[in-house]
Amino acid sequence: MESKDDIRYKYRAVFDSDLGVEVLNHMAINCGFYSDLKTPDQTVLSNFMKWLLEMIGIYDVEHIESGAVMRKLMELQLIPEKKDAETV
Repeated sequence: MESKDDIRYKYRAVFDSDLGVEVLNHMAINCGFYSDLKTPDQTVLSNFMKWLLEMIGIYDVEHIESGAVMRKLMELQLIPEKKDAETV
């Protein structure tokens, strides 16, 4: 039987490319990972996405509690403020 690290390595190898990240992001959006969860089905899909990210080795309680996830998010560029159609 393969170790958890062996399986994680394989999952990571599948998604560790520009195309893999694009697919992973598409899956996250369609699983409602970035959205407010309103139904049990959305919760199941979001939890699946968390499981998938755990299998890749990037979504982990240690990463969350240590602030590593937030530090990576803080590296993103600021999103410009959207102007209302009325003020344009």
